[in-house]
Amino acid sequence: MKSALIIEDCPEYSEIISIMFNERDYAVWAVESITEAFLLLTDTTFDLILCDLHLPFTTGHDQADYEYSHEVGIRTAEELWDIYAQTPIVLSSATPRSTLDFRINRFPFLQKPFRGEQLDSLLESLSTKRTLS
Repeated sequence: MKSALIIEDCPEYSEIISIMFNERDYAVWAVESITEAFLLLTDTTFDLILCDLHLPFTTGHDQADYEYSHEVGIRTAEELWDIYAQTPIVLSSATPRSTLDFRINRFPFLQKPFRGEQLDSLLESLSTKRTLS
């Protein structure tokens, strides 16, 4: 069984994504913040990381004082890329890719809400890339 880390601050959406991955025989770890993700990544490896782009700058009691930003997700993806180069990092956002920062172009992307067929296509393309490598 493969494993996926889902970094998604909306619990309802995280649950939907987790179910979609479970249906595709992935064990899923879902976290709501970057802090939780990096804590988990110190002890666990994953076959895939899916990271929401629109995340808050902080968690905890002062979270409401900070605006959400795609910059947080982009910087997180870049850090993940540097540390976990062998793990596919997939970005997700409700904002169309064409209107986002050019830095996301190196990452696979799923626009929310996405359907099972789109996830299947992405997983197939990632599988093909690994086979060719």
